[in-house]
Order: sequence, then structure tokens, then C-alpha cells
Amino acid sequence: MIANLILQSKTNECSVLLCKADTTKHHLCAEEQVAAGTAPFKNINEISEMIRPTVSLMRDVQAIQPSVVKSETIVGTSNNSDGSTGGDLCDGIVVASDAMFRKTDKRKYKRRLVVFTDAQHEVNVDDSQLLMVVEGLKKLECTLTVIGLDFVNSAEFDKPATEEDADEMDADDDGDDDENSSGDDNSDGDGDGDDEDDSDDEDMTEADRLARIKDENEKLLISLAKLTGGRVIAASTLQQVLDSTCGKRIPRSTKRKVEFTIAPGLTVQARYSLLLSKANIKSLKKEAVLLDSEGNVKQNGLEEEMMTGVDAVTTHWDADNPDLEVPLDKRTQAYKYGADLIPIGAFDVEGLKIRSPVSITILGYMPARDIPRILRIGDPYAVTGQDSRRACSAISALAQALHKEGQAALCKFVKSKDADPLLAALFPLEMTDENASIGSGGGDSDSHDDDEDGSTKAPCCLYLVQLPFAKDVNVLSMASLDDSVCTAAEAAVADNL
Repeated sequence: MIANLILQSKTNECSVLLCKADTTKHHLCAEEQVAAGTAPFKNINEISEMIRPTVSLMRDVQAIQPSVVKSETIVGTSNNSDGSTGGDLCDGIVVASDAMFRKTDKRKYKRRLVVFTDAQHEVNVDDSQLLMVVEGLKKLECTLTVIGLDFVNSAEFDKPATEEDADEMDADDDGDDDENSSGDDNSDGDGDGDDEDDSDDEDMTEADRLARIKDENEKLLISLAKLTGGRVIAASTLQQVLDSTCGKRIPRSTKRKVEFTIAPGLTVQARYSLLLSKANIKSLKKEAVLLDSEGNVKQNGLEEEMMTGVDAVTTHWDADNPDLEVPLDKRTQAYKYGADLIPIGAFDVEGLKIRSPVSITILGYMPARDIPRILRIGDPYAVTGQDSRRACSAISALAQALHKEGQAALCKFVKSKDADPLLAALFPLEMTDENASIGSGGGDSDSHDDDEDGSTKAPCCLYLVQLPFAKDVNVLSMASLDDSVCTAAEAAVADNL
């Protein structure tokens, strides 16, 4: 999650707090208070204040080790007379909310409070303090996201709960209490309810008690998420935790319309979509280091080197007068034709363009084995009929015919309106369980027969791959090294390289 914040934007900031820690260190207490034992919100360790996330923060989080603590046994109180460790999740929410308020109040931020917890420890709930914190989060428009480890229930709320929603919740709770109390009166009019509750607690095993604590904490966190318009995510595996905290979502490829000309006089409206794309590594950015008056590198508050962007400026000079710079309004675009430069304006360039809609036009057919994979360049696209039954039937028939005859269709592909045409090839896309949804649409899926092994189906759609033009292919040949004859001096130079 911290890595996503670093990669997404340089303006992201975060703070990390550790609950149930062995030490107490946060912005609401001083070192003298910690030494005297009078620090508020004990056992809360603020690993980092609200600053830009760095790699060192990731190392600090990775170095966290679990601490051995005693489980709390008193619910709804604020003292730890039994020697249990404080700093529960409610204290952590209070301290984190205060840190966010101090940093982002009256500033334009997108705020979010994320809590990772298993909710297996008893918490000391101060109702008035917690409600005050919730109201502060609502004013900051900060949502609460809870990543619950081994939680049973998940919940997501689009907007914070209003006072009317809170009144309805209270009314529902009162109604449940009335029903429970009336049921108890009818079943046992002579018994004492408090004595029965005490006896039930005494008969409860340790596992049942921990399950009850976890259930009550889950309800508390769901209520807080509802009041702030947040969500609670029940995660039981590491992959679910990663999915819940992932940053940038990779969108699915959209299906664009295209005019598919199969033969003269036979044109259908098809769809094409990207099957896969190349993941490129971010290129390096050239920046200049800022220096102070003494020639030393400047550093910011995070002790990072201060950089500034580098702009490239291209100037042109008159060929007849080398000391005269040509202004921008005196320049024009030109194309080289032999040894001459032919000036062509923007209006002439538009007139030379080939006007064409987005289209795929089949030019001919050839054996698929004669098109080696090394010549299949660019990203592959799936071509389907989508919702048109006529297009689905035509494309399915063409795909099955190409598959049966072992052929590929050479075509002209105009990727966008009025764009330069590309040479491409169409191949049948064999259907498997992984890509069975690509060709789904108005076609009849029952007509596709399974193969003998049952893993693939007859192709019902096509995939398109760009091909190079003839002059784009350079066949390089190299003489055989066995036939090469060299002198002893040449062999010695080669050996010494």
C-alpha cells in the first residue's frame, strides 16, 4: 500500500501508527510524560508522522515484530488495573484522526483512514470521545476503511450515515431489546437476569469468549464505517489483503466498432478489442540539481536533493546569414524529396491524408505456416461480431474455414479514422475456457462443438496481428565462420580482445 502511494503521485502523504506496541511514542505525548508514566494513549507508536512516504518508511514497517501482550479482560472501562497493555484500535483511531486533522484541516486533500486489525483484543470504548472523532472525520470528509483479518462480514457504504439513519438504528436496537425482554418475562418470570448473565459468562470457554469479543469488535467497526461512509473488507488470505489495498486499477479493454469487409459487397459491423499489451518500464527523466551559493547541493526538509526540470530549446539560423535566428512565424514544415526540401503547409498535409473510417478489409489469403511469428508485430486484437447475429455468423464461418484449411487472411487495417492503413493478418482464435467470453454476444454458442479432449472449441472469432511491409523487412545474412580464413596475426588480435 505504501509502495502504491509512492508510485502514484509525489503529493501523497501518509502516517503509520502501531497499536498494542511495547513503547509509547506519538505527537500527543512528550518524552517527559512517557518517562513519568502519565502519557495519554499508551502503547501507541507513531512510526512516521504525516509526510511523503519513502523507502525508509517501508523498511521500518517491514521490520515490525509482534509483541507479546496480555489480553485485556475489562470491557467498557478506561483503566488497566490488571496490568494489560493499552493502545487498542479505538485509541489508534483517535490518535490517527488527530494527526490527520492537524495536517489537512482547511486544506484540499483526499483523506482516508485505513485500519488493519484482527479485532481479537478487548477494547475500552469512550462513547463521547469516539463520537467526537467520528464527527471530525465527517467534517474532513475522511472515510474509514477496515481491513479485517479473518472477519466474517463485509460492508460498504456509499455515503456517511445521517442523523435520521442513526435514529433508525437506535429504534431497531430498542425494538430488539423489547422483544428480548418480553421473551425473558414470558419464559421465566421469577428469575434474575443479571444472575443468569453472570452464570453464562462463568460457563463460557476461552474460545467462546474470544469469539464473542471478535464479533462485538466487528459490529463496532462496521458502525464506524457506516457513520463515515467507509467500508469493512473481510480478508482471510494475503492475496485478498493485497487486492483490497491495491492502487491503480487496470481497466478492461473496450470493444470498438469497425467496418469489416470480408469480400466485395459483404461488409458487416464488427467489434475489435485489445487482447494483451506490452508493459513498458518507465523511462528516465532528465533533471538538474539545484546548488546553493557555495556550490553545494540543496536539500529539502526530507533531506532529499532538490531537482528542477530540464527544457530543450531548438533554434534555427538563416543559411545565408549565420548570425540571424529564424523566428517561429517564418518557419514551415518540409519533406525531403531527393536532395530537395519541399515545403508543405498544414492545409496541404490534411489534403494528402487518405479519408477512411475505422475498417478491416480482407485482401487475400495465404497459408498460416508461411507467416512466421517473427513477422507478427504489434499488439493482437480480437475481432468479434458482438451483438449482431449476422456479423457473428459471418465471422464464425470465416474463422472455422480458416481453421479447417490452415489459412490466414491478409487485410488492410485502419485503426482510427483517417489514419494510415496498416498491413495485418487475421487468424482463427481457438476458444478455450480462459477466452470463452471474448466471442460472447448474439451468436449461438450451442453450435460450437468441443474437441476430443473437451478443452477447446471450434473457433468463432478472429484475432488480428500487424505485419510489416516488404521494405520494412531486412534479411541479414552472415558468412559461415567455418569457411573464414584468417592469418596468424589476425587470430592473435582476436584472441587478445
